[in-house]
Amino acid sequence: MSPRRSIADRLFTWSDLILILSILFIAIVSPFFIGVYSQMGGEVVIEYEGGRIIKPLNNWAERLELKGPLGVSLAEVERGRVRMISSPCPGKVCTHSGWISKRGQSIVCVPNRIIIRINGRAKEKYDALSR
Repeated sequence: MSPRRSIADRLFTWSDLILILSILFIAIVSPFFIGVYSQMGGEVVIEYEGGRIIKPLNNWAERLELKGPLGVSLAEVERGRVRMISSPCPGKVCTHSGWISKRGQSIVCVPNRIIIRINGRAKEKYDALSR
């Protein structure tokens, strides 16, 4: 007569247990690495009907009036982040975008033809699409 096996012995093998614990560990730890390695932006580029503004994001605090075909949009730059405060466009999608501060983020107001994007100084030779 063989000894009785517990329920845990019948459900999981040691390999299953190691696999489950490894997946749980990666799921718990990965958000911390993503937060640490997401880089803040280096410079903000604002393109509008009146021209183009390129400045370092961290050393700049100002409210900007950006003229477009529909009228004047108001953008705000402060403490290393930027947002669109108001715009005469009908949908106001650009104002609902909120603050952006990381490399690669952008705010686009299509009806008023305004683009705000953050360019970073990447140390790696690949962009986000080719990784």
